[in-house]
Amino acid sequence: MPKPHMRAATWEQMADQKTDKIWVRNPHVGQVNILIISNCPLKINQGSGYVICGFAEGMKRRGHSVRAFGPDEFILFPKARAAKRLRLFAGYTLKAIREACNLEARLDIIELWGGPGWLACLILTALRAGKYKVISRSNGLEPHYRLVCKKQSKRLSARRLMAVFESWTDSIGFRNADSLTVVSRYDEEFALRNGYQQRSRLLTIENPVPEDWLGQTIQERDNKLSIGFVGSWLDNKGVSTLIDVIKSLAAMKIECTWVIAGVGQEGKLELDQLQLALGHARLEAYEQVSREELKSLYQKMTVFLCLSTYESFGMVCTEAMACGCILLSTEVGFAHGLKDGVEFLSAEGCTAQQIASKIYQIEQDKTRYKQIGRCGLERVQQLSWSKAIDRLESHYEMLMSTARN
Repeated sequence: MPKPHMRAATWEQMADQKTDKIWVRNPHVGQVNILIISNCPLKINQGSGYVICGFAEGMKRRGHSVRAFGPDEFILFPKARAAKRLRLFAGYTLKAIREACNLEARLDIIELWGGPGWLACLILTALRAGKYKVISRSNGLEPHYRLVCKKQSKRLSARRLMAVFESWTDSIGFRNADSLTVVSRYDEEFALRNGYQQRSRLLTIENPVPEDWLGQTIQERDNKLSIGFVGSWLDNKGVSTLIDVIKSLAAMKIECTWVIAGVGQEGKLELDQLQLALGHARLEAYEQVSREELKSLYQKMTVFLCLSTYESFGMVCTEAMACGCILLSTEVGFAHGLKDGVEFLSAEGCTAQQIASKIYQIEQDKTRYKQIGRCGLERVQQLSWSKAIDRLESHYEMLMSTARN
């Protein structure tokens, strides 16, 4: 029986029931028996959980057999507080082996999500005797993220040395799996540079946008400039640059409204203090918002800022673009594959003052920059669940037909 978190009702919160073609199986693909072991919780209100649950439920609705397990179901000594990463890694490995050795399962595909699947990958490929394919699936290549963090900090520490070791072990799983999937060209290029897989065995599927967010009728914004930011209040999200951009625009006397959400208590407090210091009365800051509230906030924004130093994908960017925002972003995640000046505006390598100047240019030439927003909106229409599941089905058929031949 499917686990509670994999019920159809869960998927119904994510998918538009009118899009029936999502659930039509590719006629060239037979039923596939899939086992999923995930290193992150299978919760649709979290970025990685949304993606994993979406693929699992989508494949199940097309008639494939899917069983999925998250950390809550295999972490060792769940009430303990110490050594959580080690307990998760050990439980992950044992769960994968136990499920793969289940004689009743008759598996075709084993999906190992995240870097912690490296040891399970080695063991399962050694044990399988041609029975199944092992797929390493990633919502963000951990070695890529660690490399970015390493470049930002030159300080040598035990944690940094451990990160080097973890990146080495993670790469063992990526290299020894039958295939690797990533979510952006940004991670794809990193995987190819590091020889994780040959191109034919490396599949990039950009994260789908919820079906009811696609095809929106975009309301014409008023003439007032509104700038948005959504994300955790963390250094790697570029929050220090964000503050400097706010200060720069205030110094330039540019009339605008800021809409900033999802920053938590710490971010809300810091933004409130900044507002008082600047005498800037047009700054809306929200600790957290619901999905529907978030959509209404996007619809108020003229420009959406993504200032992250690393994103594997960046769902907030595609969500904002689906609501008609002009994306001004560093070239990470999804933005890495976009056309600068056509589908988005690049903030790569820009100072806060330069970003503020780009926003000023948008304000001065609204007609030109609205076209960038329209092109961005058109680009994200490709990010449907039907296309994503089509690609995954076809990839699995290719892998299994190769094994048969």
